Amino acid sequence: MLIRAKQNSAIKKTPHDEWDYAGVNYMGLSEQMVDGKKTKLLTHPDRNGIVYTLNRENGDLVNAFKIDDTVNWVKKVDLKTGLPVRDPEYSTHMDHEAKGICPSAMGYHNQGIESYDPNKKLFFMGINHICMDWEPFMLPYRAGQFFVGATLNMYPGPKGTLGQVKAMNSVTGEFEWEVKEKFAVWGGTMATAGDLVFYGTLDGYIKALNSKTGEELWKF
Repeated sequence: MLIRAKQNSAIKKTPHDEWDYAGVNYMGLSEQMVDGKKTKLLTHPDRNGIVYTLNRENGDLVNAFKIDDTVNWVKKVDLKTGLPVRDPEYSTHMDHEAKGICPSAMGYHNQGIESYDPNKKLFFMGINHICMDWEPFMLPYRAGQFFVGATLNMYPGPKGTLGQVKAMNSVTGEFEWEVKEKFAVWGGTMATAGDLVFYGTLDGYIKALNSKTGEELWKF
């Protein structure tokens, strides 16, 4: 999958994808200071566990960092080339069960939509903190049939819960706060000018957090 800004500018997120990290995620627009200059940005938290921030006018990669420090298939992203530096321990190949891959094929981030606070310069995002074991097998393609070609075992990530909500600075790669949730935070968030962040949980609650601190103020 590519993030393309111009005809000659593209970031290759997971080349030769071995984990089904099809990065079809949200892209958020903002204007922030980069190297002392107000810059129009595009921020893309990807299913592969990496957040990419680009100059949306010229396609330059401003930063690429892990959504969570438990992302392990990649050691880092080379900011000059935009390419991931992989950790071979978590590579997948035939007749081998790779264990403890983070994130799972569901992604640490998937379909949820982030909200952005232009005053705090923060994105608020829900996280699916799920890891996996992955074993490929040969599977001929048959039209209309389920087609994966791997056996997956998914489970909570190293922090012991299935979900998180985070406040993120997309330029510096720093997280202001993190709140753990029992289940994956599959949906989006909504930030307000009154310093609140709202989101829903899979066990049936709507919650409101203090957007400055992450403190839970209300749930229903």
